[in-house]
Amino acid sequence: MKNSPVFAVSMKKTVLHILAVLACAGLLFSGTPAAAETKAANAATDGQLTIGIVDMDLLMQKSSAAKHVRSQIDKKRSTYQGELKALDQKLAATKQDLMKGDAKLTPEDLKKKQSIFYEKVVAAQKKTQTEQRAMDAAVERSLNELRKKTALIIRDVAKERKIDVVLSHQAVIIAASALDITDEVLARLDKDMKTLPVKW
Repeated sequence: MKNSPVFAVSMKKTVLHILAVLACAGLLFSGTPAAAETKAANAATDGQLTIGIVDMDLLMQKSSAAKHVRSQIDKKRSTYQGELKALDQKLAATKQDLMKGDAKLTPEDLKKKQSIFYEKVVAAQKKTQTEQRAMDAAVERSLNELRKKTALIIRDVAKERKIDVVLSHQAVIIAASALDITDEVLARLDKDMKTLPVKW
């Protein structure tokens, strides 16, 4: 049954679908996407498809580079939160003064001070939003760099082991542990990329 033309075509379509998903995730290997697709499709037809599994989530959490990125984020966030706290306290003190009022101030002067205060509040809110967007963008750039490096290592491991397709661990329900290449990829990733400076 497995050698029938119907099964071969069905298996080939399945592999091509898997490869399309992997291409979007940047996990294709063995040259160009077209070459990898052709190789895997031919292997499926011959009944000799070799599969590997990798846990990308684990690599993004446990690798030295990922930990370095998180430590930089924590430090940046701590510094920024300290600055925000100081600004909040300053604005709160100004608000208290305005609420108490000042007999020496004319209504026009008081209104002017209130206007200046609210301008500062709006400026502080905009600064917070701008800083957060900049921080998110910097982190995403670093993680993309880490993902690209990880994909290259996965490609190399797959090539050395003659693996036709690498699947995400999150997409697999049950698989033999021998198919998992995560540990090897992690070891190489830690060797090649111990740190990853975030470019703020």
